[in-house]
Amino acid sequence: MHMGHLWIWQAMFKNVHFFLRYVLYLEFHTAAALSAIAYMSTTCLTPLSGFVADYLTNRGYVQSTTLRKLYTTFGDMGPAVFLLAAAYSGCHRIMAVCFFIIGMALTSFYFSGTRINTLEFAPNFSGTVMGFMNTFNFIPVLILPKVAASVSSKKSLTEKRMMFWIDLGIIAWANLVYSIFGSGDVQSWNYEGEEEELYEASSSAPSTSRYNQVLPQHQPRNKV
Repeated sequence: MHMGHLWIWQAMFKNVHFFLRYVLYLEFHTAAALSAIAYMSTTCLTPLSGFVADYLTNRGYVQSTTLRKLYTTFGDMGPAVFLLAAAYSGCHRIMAVCFFIIGMALTSFYFSGTRINTLEFAPNFSGTVMGFMNTFNFIPVLILPKVAASVSSKKSLTEKRMMFWIDLGIIAWANLVYSIFGSGDVQSWNYEGEEEELYEASSSAPSTSRYNQVLPQHQPRNKV
């Protein structure tokens, strides 16, 4: 899912200014200002979507797994759909610009979806899991430019639309896999090795003190 998100993020990043400048024929400073507004929408809505996610899960209105999947769907499928809608908006400048801004704004939901998911299903290994994610995450960065160059070599609107359909298909496949296998529950392998460490600590403690008591499972040991 992380790879799919970066794919659609790169698609938005590479095509927003292109459409505004060379398809809608806006002036350079106008296209630059509208591109900045699109990215500012993501910056402003990201913390807001996080507060809403915490509110819904803490109050018990929705389960964590369900919320992560919903947020991921909004944060990835939404930009892909609006990017494609902008490509079919024709010469309606205002409509195309609104589609781009809405698409970029919806990417803010992803950060409270899959991005934060590693802290839930593997809090003890969240850094390691994030390292694996970021390693494979840059595969789309290497592949996307070559695919885009082969599909839309002439940079025509028809070729761009075809490329956007490919983007939508890729992110839909990634979202389907995450919707089936994604989870917000702590995995059993997150506690691997903790029981053995607690047993060794309790067995090696002095027998005349309270150190000989069995420590609660998955609780940190106090240093004395």
